Amino acid sequence: MIVVFFLLFFNSALLGRSPAAIRFLPQWTHQAQFAGFYMALDKGFYAEEGLSVTILDGGPQNPVGEAIQSDKAEIVSSFFSSALAMKNQGLPIVNICQYSKRSALMVASKKSRLSEDIASLNGVRIGLWHKDFREIPLYFFHSQGLSPDIIPIKSGIQLFLNDGVEALVVMWYNELHRILSAGYAEADLNMFHFFDYGINMPEDGLFCREDYYDENRRYADAFVRASLRGWQYAFTHKDEALEAVLWRQKATGIPANLAHEGYMLDCMQSLLEADADDASVSGYMSKKAYLEAIEIALKAGIIENVPPYQAFVRTWKKLE
Repeated sequence: MIVVFFLLFFNSALLGRSPAAIRFLPQWTHQAQFAGFYMALDKGFYAEEGLSVTILDGGPQNPVGEAIQSDKAEIVSSFFSSALAMKNQGLPIVNICQYSKRSALMVASKKSRLSEDIASLNGVRIGLWHKDFREIPLYFFHSQGLSPDIIPIKSGIQLFLNDGVEALVVMWYNELHRILSAGYAEADLNMFHFFDYGINMPEDGLFCREDYYDENRRYADAFVRASLRGWQYAFTHKDEALEAVLWRQKATGIPANLAHEGYMLDCMQSLLEADADDASVSGYMSKKAYLEAIEIALKAGIIENVPPYQAFVRTWKKLE
């Protein structure tokens, strides 16, 4: 304890302040999708940067847009497309780290019911979330010349398992694994990854209010550095990272499943290391990647106005 106190005091003295308090809100409930942040907190990476970080409980009851608007959180995670939409709606946010580099959205169907040709999706019943993340799947169908019968669902895979729909829009790291866990093998499924069809919208990133970043850039940049370090640690110490995920799930009453969270963590590693221009977990979003995302967002009807790259993406210069 004496050593930890000394390190915190020394680091704070160098910065000329006490540790900065940052409330971080993930966009969903505790799961391996956020393992890097848990590791950054549990291993003391935030503390070494002079930060005092609290990870809040995310989920539908605590939307990130409302939290950042009402100052209930300094930094949030969000899909890049969702943040663009919030920006277009007037929320003054900026991207301070784009750590996910590839889309996890896909459509799954059973080979016993449909062929592996994407044209087999035309005119059939496809389950799609009734509220969030609909725009890009709908654009995907349109871009492929498909007119499926969209069946709104709240969540889950039961309608798909019981043949209530012929196909289902899923997240690679979540619902797909639940289908596999229900007894299907990958060989039993047709899997249409959006990124294979040129629709590669980067997903999870870190966002804060523009005024907060302008006034507290060193704190925000320190949070990013420690978080990326946490992700690197999680990928090289997966058993430890999964323990951190599971105890948080149990502490908040979320059903915990080690196999599912392990699959999710493996998928997250692929998503974070997928950038051909920078294969490390960098958090950097190139202008090329930004413009490609903007093109998708415009075609999908997510935005009408385009925020300038250097005004919205504050990682245009790589963090030291």
